[in-house]
Amino acid sequence: MRSRTTGAWAGALAAVLAMTVAAPAPGVPDAGETVRGKATHYDLAGGLGNCSFPPGSFGDLYVALGDRDYAAAGGCGAHLDVQGPRGSVRVLVVDRCPECGPGHVDLSRAAFSQIADLQAGVVDVTYSTARDARPTDPIAVRLKEGSSQWWFSVLVMNHGTPLASVEVQDQSGRWVALERQPYNFWERADGAGPGPFTLRVTDVHGASAVIDGVALRPEVTQPTGVRLGGTGSAGGSSEAAPEPQPSPTAASRASERSSTPAEDAGRVDRPWAWLWLSGLRVLVNQTYLATGSSNG
Repeated sequence: MRSRTTGAWAGALAAVLAMTVAAPAPGVPDAGETVRGKATHYDLAGGLGNCSFPPGSFGDLYVALGDRDYAAAGGCGAHLDVQGPRGSVRVLVVDRCPECGPGHVDLSRAAFSQIADLQAGVVDVTYSTARDARPTDPIAVRLKEGSSQWWFSVLVMNHGTPLASVEVQDQSGRWVALERQPYNFWERADGAGPGPFTLRVTDVHGASAVIDGVALRPEVTQPTGVRLGGTGSAGGSSEAAPEPQPSPTAASRASERSSTPAEDAGRVDRPWAWLWLSGLRVLVNQTYLATGSSNG
């Protein structure tokens, strides 16, 4: 009976480990990780992607991601370096592609044409998340329609790397975390007061920026003069920490309109976590039954 108990432990533990290893965390790749996948192309035609970046706020080198990689807007604003049959291109995540599976990137026509012939339609690619992305313009913020002292919703643009958190300072000076929505706005249901507001933006690598003087002006893009690693005011200048130098592919970086993922410390939405717990529960139950049989 001892061998049966050991077998129950081993079988259940193997099932738990298999579920854990086979289900990667959602979001764009971690820095240094390369993904093999496929690319197609589409055209926003001046429309608004799921990341809610206003038309005209980014260029024509952009990408849409499938639900897992889009990660409920976790990928918005990230830059991907995509390598195809004919070359490479850097693109901005601005949209969600509902029909795309993991590893499938739906590029703008302009971006696709830099790595393959448009007539190819679908090509094999590899891609990775750019850590050295530095947008041409500093961070800008935009409050959502309906924002007031009782309901706060803000879009952060031009951050370059995936965001892990956005916080607002309340009237007591305490930092309060905002909740990211699938359309890429960061919100607080009970508001943040009448403003002006101070925000703290942090990316998945730990770089942060403090932005003062954000006005309660819904649907108005407010430039800040701030880059990640610095501080400044909305509409003013900033004192920014040194930024990494752009890579040779920086010319393809001017497109901005959609989404960002987080590293392990920032990822809390893991759809397989409940599977791990369920497997652990099976492990305990099987051991209990086996032990009870041996005692009987």
